[in-house]
Amino acid sequence: MAETYNFQTPRDLYEKLCRDAEKLDVLIDGDQFFNFISTAYHLIDWIKNSPLKTSTIIKRLQKKLNKDENLKICGNILKAKSHFSIIPQKKGCQLKFEEHCIDANDFKDEIISLYEQYFK
Repeated sequence: MAETYNFQTPRDLYEKLCRDAEKLDVLIDGDQFFNFISTAYHLIDWIKNSPLKTSTIIKRLQKKLNKDENLKICGNILKAKSHFSIIPQKKGCQLKFEEHCIDANDFKDEIISLYEQYFK
């Protein structure tokens, strides 16, 4: 039986982000990584447009999200201002963008941790 996905709230998109992260725990490839960064970046808009957007907690979260360097990297990739490569290593993978190279798993975990503070 197929699962039904319902995307109506920021929580729905956050749960998709978690599923995307779980897939990256198994295998990091360019397509899956792009899906993850796309979901992570667009979750900002879902939160910004939620019914709770005027609450103090949401306003603080939005400030934090807007300042986050990892989400800025996601935005630059999605807007084609920066391109990325996934480079396999003996242990894990590296995310290469512009002249930078960072651990892809750390990048993913930091983004999940950022949103997890609000959704958990």
